[in-house]
Amino acid sequence: MSLKTLLILLLLSVVGAATYWSTDNKDDVNAAAQVGALLVPGLMTDLNQVDRIHLQAAGDQTIATLVRSGQGWGVLEKDHFPADVSKIRATVLALAEAYIVEEKTSNPELYTRLGVEEVAASDASGVQMTVSTAGQAHTLIVGKPGPQMNRSRYVRMQTEATTWLIDRKIDVQYDVAYWLRKDLFSVEASELTALSVQEPDGHAMKLLRKTAEHDHSQHAEHASSMANNESESGFILANPSQPDAQVIDAELQQMVNALSSFQLLDVEPAVAATKLKATMQAEFHLLRGIKLKLSGYESEKDKYVQIEASVSAGADTAAKDWVSDINARVQGWLFRIPAVSYDAINKREADVLAITVDQLN
Repeated sequence: MSLKTLLILLLLSVVGAATYWSTDNKDDVNAAAQVGALLVPGLMTDLNQVDRIHLQAAGDQTIATLVRSGQGWGVLEKDHFPADVSKIRATVLALAEAYIVEEKTSNPELYTRLGVEEVAASDASGVQMTVSTAGQAHTLIVGKPGPQMNRSRYVRMQTEATTWLIDRKIDVQYDVAYWLRKDLFSVEASELTALSVQEPDGHAMKLLRKTAEHDHSQHAEHASSMANNESESGFILANPSQPDAQVIDAELQQMVNALSSFQLLDVEPAVAATKLKATMQAEFHLLRGIKLKLSGYESEKDKYVQIEASVSAGADTAAKDWVSDINARVQGWLFRIPAVSYDAINKREADVLAITVDQLN
């Protein structure tokens, strides 16, 4: 072999090696360049322009579609019932602030280990999230938590092969109700003046606030029967069937505190109540002439209420505004609430009086 031929072969081998290195290590170089970079560059500057978030799970099933309109954020699958803005803000901010910590894999065969496989699969474990602005959409698959359970996640941009470990926990849930605004109102016991509960069988019970002038008030006719039924809650049971029975104070406390931080679990259109069993009508009379009416319903396993607020004609402007705001939020809806909240209201006289055997005879 001539020297010239040897030199040519040597040159070709060097070029080939360089080409091989460039081709096979291109992804490694790109990955190395991205470690320490933001996962979604530019999203931070577009935070205020985000107007839609779509979440999908296994089988391409929609979990929730969160949409921003002139009325604020709503949940599309719940007829645009208001969404929890704090949860939306936290989720989008976590995505905007997420930095790439490490490249994990570009091998589709390993995606399931990290929960970043395509959600079209019926057994996919991740959640596909699309965050949209007017001009751009960012779609990624949020997989399993990383080594720092509360501070890291495995993610993959849906159109890319590389799976990344990021330094943020992007909180996605598989339940549409998670995204609803849960707080309805909060009424402290100090605002309550009277409470009545009536059931379909005609049983009714009324609680009245004990005041200094109570014995000389419009309720004076009940004074003798109320004497033994006063509780530490500040309320008394009107017209008890057993005047000598002692009030179970804990039961009354539950009733008068029932509307403190009143929250929902889920929401349905009000028409859904026609398929449920009506179980009670409760009225809470508040200071400033405000009244809250709760109509209770039950299914085999869940408890629901419809809510209506009203105010006396002579009430002040603040009271009227409060009632107007409540009605704007609750009209047309049926709320599933925790059983403990429902049961705190739906009580009978036998639940709140300690009646002895002698008193029954």
